[in-house]
Amino acid sequence: MSNELNRLKTPKDKEDYLRQEVRPLLEDMSANYWSTAPAPEDIVAFFIDTLTHKYGLAEPPTGALDEDTRHEVTDIEYRIKTLKREIEVQLEKLS
Repeated sequence: MSNELNRLKTPKDKEDYLRQEVRPLLEDMSANYWSTAPAPEDIVAFFIDTLTHKYGLAEPPTGALDEDTRHEVTDIEYRIKTLKREIEVQLEKLS
């Protein structure tokens, strides 16, 4: 992962990565989805299957969240609420 982050130091590196890596992957997955007739009802499951089988990625964990993950989710939700409140305050100041 740190290798990936080192690749994206400049805005041009980021743009190249998005254009050469991310966009082709998303276009391929989109084409796979829309070429399936009828289109799968569970798009998330379809994309997970595509990523695991076609691209050899590990399957994500299943089941209930563990205690640490639940705490992390709670923390993230709290930060989101706090940031939304801060946005509202800043927007009011601009008005």
